Amino acid sequence: MRADGQGLTGFLDSAVPAPDVRRGTGRFFARPSVRTDRLVMTLMLLAGPGSLSVLSQAHAIERDEARLNSVESAALLLRGPDGEIEGRAIELGVDVAVSIGGVLAHVEVSQEFRNDGKAWAEGVYVFPLPDNAAVDSLEIRIGERVVKGIVQERGMARVSYETAKARGQRGALVEQERPNLFTVSVSNIPPGEAVSVELKYLQTLRQVDRWYRFRFPLAMTPRYIPGRPFEQPEIRHTGSGWAGNTRSVPDASRISPPVVSPREREAMRQVRLTAALNSGFALESVDSTYHDAVITRRGTGRYEIALAAGEVPMDRDFELVWSPLARDTPEAMAFREVIGDDTYLLLTLMPPAPESALIARPREVVFIIDVSGSMAGASIRQATAALGLALSRLRPDDRFNVIAFSDSHHALFGAPVPADPSHLSRAERFVAGLEASGGTEMRAALDAALTGDAAAGHLRQIVFVTDGSVGNETEIFRLIERKAGDARLFTVGIGSAPNTSFMSGAARFGRGTFTLIGSTDEVEEKMTGLLSRLEHPMVTDLEVDWPVGADAAPERLPDLYAGEPLVLAARLPERGGEVKVRGMVAGGAWTRVVRVDDAVLQQGASKIWARLRIGALMDAVTRGEDQNRIRSEVTALGLRHQLVTRYTSLVAVESAPTRPPAAQLHSETVPQMLPAGQQYAVIFGGFPATATPATAHLAAGGAAAGAALLLVGWRRFGNRRTRA
Repeated sequence: MRADGQGLTGFLDSAVPAPDVRRGTGRFFARPSVRTDRLVMTLMLLAGPGSLSVLSQAHAIERDEARLNSVESAALLLRGPDGEIEGRAIELGVDVAVSIGGVLAHVEVSQEFRNDGKAWAEGVYVFPLPDNAAVDSLEIRIGERVVKGIVQERGMARVSYETAKARGQRGALVEQERPNLFTVSVSNIPPGEAVSVELKYLQTLRQVDRWYRFRFPLAMTPRYIPGRPFEQPEIRHTGSGWAGNTRSVPDASRISPPVVSPREREAMRQVRLTAALNSGFALESVDSTYHDAVITRRGTGRYEIALAAGEVPMDRDFELVWSPLARDTPEAMAFREVIGDDTYLLLTLMPPAPESALIARPREVVFIIDVSGSMAGASIRQATAALGLALSRLRPDDRFNVIAFSDSHHALFGAPVPADPSHLSRAERFVAGLEASGGTEMRAALDAALTGDAAAGHLRQIVFVTDGSVGNETEIFRLIERKAGDARLFTVGIGSAPNTSFMSGAARFGRGTFTLIGSTDEVEEKMTGLLSRLEHPMVTDLEVDWPVGADAAPERLPDLYAGEPLVLAARLPERGGEVKVRGMVAGGAWTRVVRVDDAVLQQGASKIWARLRIGALMDAVTRGEDQNRIRSEVTALGLRHQLVTRYTSLVAVESAPTRPPAAQLHSETVPQMLPAGQQYAVIFGGFPATATPATAHLAAGGAAAGAALLLVGWRRFGNRRTRA
């Protein structure tokens, strides 16, 4: 289907000119002319019943999808019962306030839904958050009134919200679609008024090579939706997105919000963000990576940060980074929170400094690069630059291969080859010629990279360069879990808004690590750090000795890489005791011991433990463990710690109705901005590179039409031969 909700017949009937885009080998089709439309229709009629069934199926899909918002201007307008435009759609304003203390960030996100139309409205907004966010608070603000939310089982929360909406009560509902993707619904917004929804969450901060990083996602790359669509209309669209649910992505309609076209960017509201940083130690530097910011020092390790422009478009992630003075770099940090008889411990351990010698074993490295349509523009330049740098770091005794993928995948060599000048030169030319177009069929490319064993004596590593814009993450994770074996998978997230949940998840199941590259200026720095981790010894065979009765997360410990700390959390039934972490490095055994009583008191450690525990349980679902048992455990954790999970939601309802019984309620999905650097025409022009399989319908019809042409041509050729 098309990203704007039109089916195949709508596509054929359309005569509106579209941006001209490069035509690929079946990967992407620019919108044809009316004459071409009629020719295609004629060919399909000539092709017989098979092609007509394809057309009929596409027409049925179009009828069902006609209710969806367009990704273009229609998504910005409210329409009345007669179809006439009544006014602007819901306008959205976002304010973010960040408070960072040690390795924890407390974040408040205020979303103001303003109804500039003439009718009562419901606003629906799909938005990203960090994949490790522990969302625990919801409030609705209407003027001076505040309505606080509570966490309920997901189905019950939905019933509470829908009941309030039908009764005319204001309400808000927050649901988790993915670990880093949420939906907020706000009901009964009066004409000309605004309702503010305030969310709060906690998260642990990531540290890489002495740099601490806080990242707030402000945009999301449209996700590729593979798989066969459901035929039943009642389950094909359970959300308000442009994509239909498929067997590979059964919730596709809930993770595909509309996207405004470039000409409408100016109409979008912007975000305001401020941050207060209290690192707890002296800092060498503080910087805003992708936005101009005013950074004011308030004391040792204390800073205030504000966007220099006051507000900015929501088209690229915000990132704040800081590093301690070398002499103040801690080797271990421990925080605890005591609730009743339980002690919640949050532990961060730095690995040992890398050995001076490189890994003794040669490596077999398979590089996978995403060249789908969502990578067009700045992303493909970053990706090819990163891959070129990685190739230059290979040693003569290493082996390698390069696999590029979009709709299909292509391996440069039939099997990994020696990293000699001839093979490297050929690879460099191959990478330099890559262009982005088409879909994101990464499963087959990963399958090819994970198939087979490394050459004798070689350490197998896979470096996966992508923006991660897929909806079938679980399917990909299961493949990695099943086939990785002794290989290690390292992901490189590309672009201004990569799917960090996919990056971290793929690396976790592949026992590797992930790196995010947001601009070409940081390719060398980020890739050099990643490649150094690949080349140096790591801590393996990790084990943790916890006090008796501890409930710890994660259960499966990863390998530990130079420059990246190990983050552990546990619920301890007794106070006191110690935690011992053991592992093996190239020089022998490695051990760290932390006393529980030495940990700093920190509010929020309990919720961080619960979030890590929930993540471990959801990983177990991916591995095929009993889903009913895990659903029960996750639901219990979400309710006990008041967290939004896959199975629990936050809901807030105002007690008294406000909408008159006779007044109609219109529902409107708030559109997203396309991440900076991406090309709207490549993703959403004609058949989108990240849409469901409208191209498959055209391919099927085209194949039938091609067969008909061959048949007609052969008969004519035969007749001419007979006459001659």
